Amino acid sequence: MARYKVLESVAHNVAHSYLSLMNYRGDDYVVCHLFHAAKAAGQPHVRIDVLKGELSPATILTPTLAESVDNCREWFPRLVQSQGPAFDMVSQATTILSCPDGRGISSNTRCADRAVARSLRAIR
Repeated sequence: MARYKVLESVAHNVAHSYLSLMNYRGDDYVVCHLFHAAKAAGQPHVRIDVLKGELSPATILTPTLAESVDNCREWFPRLVQSQGPAFDMVSQATTILSCPDGRGISSNTRCADRAVARSLRAIR
């Protein structure tokens, strides 16, 4: 039986993979697309629901971001299963990004990791 503790690692890996400089779409990195869209809409927070493939608030959703979130939703089950747990152990997978000062998405990875780790819920 897989341990639920592994899901914290999965949550960390999903967030960092999605925001990494390896995730390039269109003419820029996905993290830059997110930041520019959030800043233009005056939104200090962005929520990504990985299981549903949704990004909110909807005012920042562009075709490029929609494609990237949908792609994340598609590879998420494989990532979970590659770490050991069965995919049906996951009931919720969300990532919340903050850029409250309009200068960039928070780079405090330790705090971000804790927030992300709490965002992946397991069925018990």
